[in-house]
Amino acid sequence: MKKWLKILLWVLAALVVIVLVLLSYLPTFLEDYIQENDLELIGREVEIENIDINYFTGKVSIENFKMYEEDASTVFTSFFHLKFDLEIGHLFSNGIYIQDFVIDGFFARVEQNEASFNFDDLMDSEETVSESEEEESEPMHFTLANFKMNGASLEYSSEIHPEAVFDSLNVELPLFSDTVSVFDVMTSLHVGSGGHLSTTNRIDLENSFYDVLLEMEDLDISLIRPYFDPYMELNSLNGLFNSDLRIHGSWEDSDVLDLGGTFEINEFEMTDSRDKRVLALTSMEIGVDTVQMKDAVYTIDHIKLDGFYGLYEMYDESDNWSNMLVASADTTVVDSVGMAEAEVEIDYSNPFQLLGIYMKDIARSYSESTYKVEEISMINSAFDFNDYIPSQPFRYSLTDLVLHADSLNSANEQLTFNAEATLNGTGRFEGYLRVFTDNLEDIDLHYDIRGTELSFFSPYTADYVDYPISEGDLLYTCDTKIRNGIIDSQNIIKFNQFNFGGKYDGEPFYNLPVKLAVSLLKDLDGNIEMDIPIQGDLKDPEYKLGKFIWNTVKNILLKAVTAPFRLLAGVFGMKAEDLEKINFGHLQMKLDKGNEKQLNDLYKVLKNKEDLNIEFKRITKKYEAIENYAMAEAKYRYLYDGDVPEIDEISDEVMEAVITFDVKDSLFMRFVDEQIMEQDRELPIQRKCMLLVGEERAEEKVDRVGFKRSSAISDYLILEKGLPEERIRFTALPEDSLITHRSNSVYNVGFWVVE
Repeated sequence: MKKWLKILLWVLAALVVIVLVLLSYLPTFLEDYIQENDLELIGREVEIENIDINYFTGKVSIENFKMYEEDASTVFTSFFHLKFDLEIGHLFSNGIYIQDFVIDGFFARVEQNEASFNFDDLMDSEETVSESEEEESEPMHFTLANFKMNGASLEYSSEIHPEAVFDSLNVELPLFSDTVSVFDVMTSLHVGSGGHLSTTNRIDLENSFYDVLLEMEDLDISLIRPYFDPYMELNSLNGLFNSDLRIHGSWEDSDVLDLGGTFEINEFEMTDSRDKRVLALTSMEIGVDTVQMKDAVYTIDHIKLDGFYGLYEMYDESDNWSNMLVASADTTVVDSVGMAEAEVEIDYSNPFQLLGIYMKDIARSYSESTYKVEEISMINSAFDFNDYIPSQPFRYSLTDLVLHADSLNSANEQLTFNAEATLNGTGRFEGYLRVFTDNLEDIDLHYDIRGTELSFFSPYTADYVDYPISEGDLLYTCDTKIRNGIIDSQNIIKFNQFNFGGKYDGEPFYNLPVKLAVSLLKDLDGNIEMDIPIQGDLKDPEYKLGKFIWNTVKNILLKAVTAPFRLLAGVFGMKAEDLEKINFGHLQMKLDKGNEKQLNDLYKVLKNKEDLNIEFKRITKKYEAIENYAMAEAKYRYLYDGDVPEIDEISDEVMEAVITFDVKDSLFMRFVDEQIMEQDRELPIQRKCMLLVGEERAEEKVDRVGFKRSSAISDYLILEKGLPEERIRFTALPEDSLITHRSNSVYNVGFWVVE
């Protein structure tokens, strides 16, 4: 028995030696087998420098592993060193227990093409293997304890994003087991473009929930720049992200997404394709208390902007923001409501397109949302507006821009935003916008503008009415209400010391006498005050608010020019009819007291409006005036023994006697008949007087009367009142312009300005 026992021991010893020898060659065998059969196993080329297995301690080590892309051209993933401890004892209890799993120098290259990735083939093969294993094997428990990945790096690329590099990636997984439904993962990494990102994650497999604490520190915004390229042509997009966000969600129910924490952007700047700054921020901070997407609950503690800057420029055919937009791409984004009815191609490599679809759903459910924002503020901000459409560019800047709103709440009936700013360095803007929550189209808008200089608007006035603005400032109060599309706006506008400069002699869009209108509209202090009410239906396609405003202003200007007397009478406390015209009686050549009072009133107007000049437009029914003169001279000859008078030299008493003498007096009529031929004695007395005096002489005397009247007006204003001669002019109008029964000679009053 001892002999057989000895032989058995020798056989067992030999078997142990053989097994040990075989096990010692197993790593080499595995290396060779994997590298020779890698294409059959996983469809990829694989390289392994060394595999080391300690069968007594269960320690496994793999060095310099490489797996290539499907086309074997480049490395897909690799690592320097992988090691772990396999608890051998658990294998006998139908379980796998791995601890101290450490990967050093891990690298992976991820390439995305729309919704597909460069590792999709691996996932397909793994699913096939796992299905066969599930059919043939009994359940085996698995536990991984103390997993660490140190110094890893990732390269990501897509059609939109050429390359994003993430390095210094560290991952920790304290415990993962099929017997535990909740596990934690901690990650941290450095972004190649700048910044650091770390996450603390809790995964609940049983309930399909995840919780993430996301911390970003100075993450360079240029990382997301490529995602803007399909939509905007930019030269640069710079800035730094910082965040401390709490995220709770579900991968089974995408509507479950809860957020909280803070989000910051610092030193943000966007430049267009010409490297011109169009948008900037010194800082923006959003404090999120609670956001629950599924229940549409949004509670924001604060939204604070500091140092905001924006630029908007208008060109002949476009504007700077439209020029930055890229023409519509082939992909189409539609509302989720219409996805079943339309073919939709979504670029899954662009998270901003996906976010846009998500935000549309949020906007669609606005009326059902519950939101609260404790504070919105914007300070130290500015906005520039440049218009290059006029012949001379118009540039306007808002500085010291402040926006503030307290406690915006969906439970309130209204939301109020307050704003103020400095206008082009000279004036101030203060106002508020009130929005009603049950209908966001219903608003109250109130603002005051104080002291902004008007000469900045000369590029517009020069092109539109051919005059630049030389001086003046604006005071403007607007009170506007819109309800169900009906606008009711009250606008009180005051122009202080407003004046136009010299005429440009161009081709203005509107040929309006604005310079004269401005002078007429001024009050005694040289200011203009206008009350412009605006009403209309904004939903009416025929109603254009801008056109309505312009027509209202244009009508005010034209009314001031065409009917200035009521306006001036109101300013100076006079009667409009006393300013309109100077009436002269038959053969009246001197001013009466009524005429002098009228001229005194007109002088008062001219004295207070030094840029306003006066024009007397003489209208005479000439033939009637000639007839009247002929009768007057005929009566004079009768009364004064046939003397031929210089009628403009006779005394007032004589003239009164002549005018009041009855032309039907029989003796007078006999006197006239004796002076004319017998065949003409059947004519009317007016014609007989004309034959007596002579039409040529009568016309000459009437012209002399007109000259005397004009001289009387000018002498009174110039010599008596001291009005400069160059501020008066006389013109003659056609005789059919005279519509009066009081006189056959009238001087209509008009006003003019030096162009």
